Amino acid sequence: YTFDDFHNIYAFSYTGERKWQIGERPVGDNDVYTLINVKEGILYATDFSGRKYKVCEKNGIPEKMEIVK
Repeated sequence: YTFDDFHNIYAFSYTGERKWQIGERPVGDNDVYTLINVKEGILYATDFSGRKYKVCEKNGIPEKMEIVK
């Protein structure tokens, strides 16, 4: 697998320019993301193992993690 396989979330501008690709996770960086959502204005990404990360919308870096499975 490649970096792109495990970091399958991207942000684009309204004009179609790629702004960022999600960065490396602080814990367990070897699983694909299966869900993204925004709750109360905060972007979250959840991977196949049930780890839910708060993602910085400016640069795509996963910050805070909790287990949701």
